[in-house]
Amino acid sequence: METKKKNKVLMWTVAVLLVLNISTLSTIWIENHKENKQRTSHRNKNHSEVLIDELQLNNEQIQVYQQSRKQHWKELLLKKKEILSLKKEVHQAFFNPNCDTIYIYQLIDSIGYLNAALERNNYQHFLEIKEQLDSTQLNRFQEFMGELLQRDESRLHHKLNRENDSIKHK
Repeated sequence: METKKKNKVLMWTVAVLLVLNISTLSTIWIENHKENKQRTSHRNKNHSEVLIDELQLNNEQIQVYQQSRKQHWKELLLKKKEILSLKKEVHQAFFNPNCDTIYIYQLIDSIGYLNAALERNNYQHFLEIKEQLDSTQLNRFQEFMGELLQRDESRLHHKLNRENDSIKHK
């Protein structure tokens, strides 16, 4: 009789654990599905649209943001053109039979200076956005920028791992 009671308790315990496992797995699946859906909807939008949606910018903020973005991209493209021009110059100097290393280093330093200017430009653009936000939007902006940084970091790690794997297999 006692064995039947133990078996009955054991069966109920197994049944409860089974229900808990199914509900846990269902919750995980639903949450992943929601995140994938959100990521997919973000993939179909450019950064500007995603930022406007995420921060829930009002019309005035959108206007300020778009003006700042337009100016930011104008300056960014000019700097990138300058960098490309300098890289071409480095390339030409490098393959010149009378290669002047000091001159090439000066060009590389100029490229570095322009890259620093790009970063300052990014900072200024983000500062202009930040100044328009209320506290709730500012928290969302901080999370959004953190996600972008994390994604860039993840891409870099992925590339480094791929590179390390290719080196190991040689």
